[in-house]
Amino acid sequence: MFDRFFDCLNVSRKGQGARSRKPELEVYQNADDWRFKWLKDEFLVFLNDWEAECLAMPNMLITEKKKMCLSRETLEGYRIT
Repeated sequence: MFDRFFDCLNVSRKGQGARSRKPELEVYQNADDWRFKWLKDEFLVFLNDWEAECLAMPNMLITEKKKMCLSRETLEGYRIT
């Protein structure tokens, strides 16, 4: 998930996606690009589920639960990005 996320952010030149066989690295053509939908419908859901799963772990101290996930600030930064 994070590899794909970072690839979506690292688009730099035309044809890069074809050469690397990673469609995430293709240049954005319009606002309807499939990557925006993926970021919203899959990546953000993944982050939310990960955070919820970590916080819902039974028989663990809150400090231990927080170590199982990224920090609240980092998660929020990813969501904003």
